[in-house]
Amino acid sequence: MLAHGRAITETSFARRYAKTVFFAVLGVMTLFVFYKDEGFIFHPHSPDWNRFYTFRWLLIPHAFAGLIALALGPTQFSTRLRRCNLRLHRILGRFYVGAVAVASPFAFAIGVYHEPFVLMFPTCTQSLLWAVTTCAAFANARSRRITQHWQWMVRSYCVTFIFVTSRLVQAIPALAGMSRATFAAILFTLQLVAMLGPDLAFNWRDVFIARRASPKDTLGHV
Repeated sequence: MLAHGRAITETSFARRYAKTVFFAVLGVMTLFVFYKDEGFIFHPHSPDWNRFYTFRWLLIPHAFAGLIALALGPTQFSTRLRRCNLRLHRILGRFYVGAVAVASPFAFAIGVYHEPFVLMFPTCTQSLLWAVTTCAAFANARSRRITQHWQWMVRSYCVTFIFVTSRLVQAIPALAGMSRATFAAILFTLQLVAMLGPDLAFNWRDVFIARRASPKDTLGHV
């Protein structure tokens, strides 16, 4: 019994450590993107400032709300926070949902009115996926379907994090001069990964590990 309890404790510690390392890596990736791509914020005379200035009233609320969602998302996956302070977990979750509710329609408007035609569709589909996955996560939380809530929350944050992953792709030297059409294809690919990747993770045992057939699984069973 003691050995079994120790094994469970070690497994829990390993999972907690792996989760901490994983989100720390995501944090470093995010900081790198802000340092490399968003530095124009501090340089009002840069060409990027001039380009974004024309639709600043759409961009500013989208950017601030998106940043809140990006920062709050990891708190929803903290088992310790959920166990020790469920009320705070729910409050932060509502702030996350509210941030997406603001950022998503502004992203859609930017895609329709200010993105080049080739980038309009991936921008709009991403904003719709963001809204749908977050609404599904919130609806399942309200219905106390916790497993489904957690799974939809994973999908929602994967869509949120496309902001970072798409810019990391642009930081690859070999892709620095990619065309808009190529970047649009990359955005669609990242959205596909954001939807299918979590499902593969949730069901990887069923997908990749062969199960020994039981008598009930045979064709001769009646």
